[in-house]
Amino acid sequence: MQLEYPQQGRFASSHIDINQDGLPDFIVETNLWNIESSSGFVQMKSNPNTLLDVQIDLKNVVQINPRRWVHAYPEIWCGAKPWNKLGPINHGRINLPGKLSQLMDFSTTVDYTVTRIDPQLPYNFAFETWLTKSTNRTGVSAGEVEIMIWFTHANLQAAGSKIAELEIPVTLNGTERTLAFSLFRADMDWEYFAFVTKEPVEKGKITFNWSPFLKKAKAFSKITEWNELYFTVIEVGTEFGAPGYSSAKLSWSLKELYFQSLDLPICGD
Repeated sequence: MQLEYPQQGRFASSHIDINQDGLPDFIVETNLWNIESSSGFVQMKSNPNTLLDVQIDLKNVVQINPRRWVHAYPEIWCGAKPWNKLGPINHGRINLPGKLSQLMDFSTTVDYTVTRIDPQLPYNFAFETWLTKSTNRTGVSAGEVEIMIWFTHANLQAAGSKIAELEIPVTLNGTERTLAFSLFRADMDWEYFAFVTKEPVEKGKITFNWSPFLKKAKAFSKITEWNELYFTVIEVGTEFGAPGYSSAKLSWSLKELYFQSLDLPICGD
């Protein structure tokens, strides 16, 4: 699997079939959603030794909408992303989308490396999901929720304002520990939450459960009836760039990305 921008466009997509059984395991997208024009390239490829390798080298970036701040979010995902009709992809993994009232918690393990070629570049390496009122996949709107988890970042602040500081248990490089996060919240066309780690991890193997993050966001949400929302997708990628920052040099890679179902309700008490 290999994707190239600009040859294949801003929204090029493909899939990865890990065990070569003819069923996709992940979708990969260049997702340069806020770039009107640029020179340079973005390359995303998979090979037998690396699940995904991403090389970003852009210059002369012109944004479509500077108010949306970042340039892009090249990513890999599974489930049913509400912003397009690709997939859904669930082969051998958690069955998404799933209503929160019925969905069991699950762990996510990611083994990654981020290489900051430009130390001044605003960026993050972040997971994301969307909680939607239906499975129609027609976008996200009022009464729905975006949740991000930033495991590393530099020169970039989450949207909205900080509403809490908290600690959440994870397994980092085989050791159980807690990571400290700042929680940000914003009112957009939907409700936005970002858990931003206070100790950026540019390289490591992290296992985390989704339930603690959902419960914390729910406690600060203005939206009622969370249990009727659908957990749609597991996305991971890098947001990068800022208004007036017209170049981007960054690379990142994934050795592993996998999930394990757990026995407790994802939003249970």
